[in-house]
Amino acid sequence: MKELSDLLPLAWFGIIAIGVISSLVKSAKRQAAKAQSQVPPIQTAGVPQGLHAQFAANAAQVAPPAPQAPLRVRAPLPPPVRRAAPVPPPQPAAPSTVPDYTPPPTSYTPAPLDSTPPPHVIGVQRRPVRAARLFGSSHAVLRSIIASEVLGKPRALRDEY
Repeated sequence: MKELSDLLPLAWFGIIAIGVISSLVKSAKRQAAKAQSQVPPIQTAGVPQGLHAQFAANAAQVAPPAPQAPLRVRAPLPPPVRRAAPVPPPQPAAPSTVPDYTPPPTSYTPAPLDSTPPPHVIGVQRRPVRAARLFGSSHAVLRSIIASEVLGKPRALRDEY
């Protein structure tokens, strides 16, 4: 048992040393790959530093614009010739012998309402509620329910969260 506890710190030291060495090798490879793929920066004149500098590195060289010949002024064009719209042929007039339609007068009287309950409805007799006997009346029961909703649980029964 003593030999195993003596080897434990050496094992931890070995694991840490392997991690550090692999990290150094990885960063060296990354720097070598970056040095090989690095392109010389393009010289840009008049580009402000800061945010635009990152875009200027990828910008291609632009040749200066070629001088252009002066523009000639053309003579104004004559106004377009407009043709007259064709006149549609005259439509025949609707015959004036068609009378206006008026529906015949009707009278409607609704049927009298039947106030008898349907035969399947069971009549429920009103009886006092047990809680009403405890509180004195059914209105007192309603007031106590509303008060309990407004006030909430007692502090001892509330959740911590």
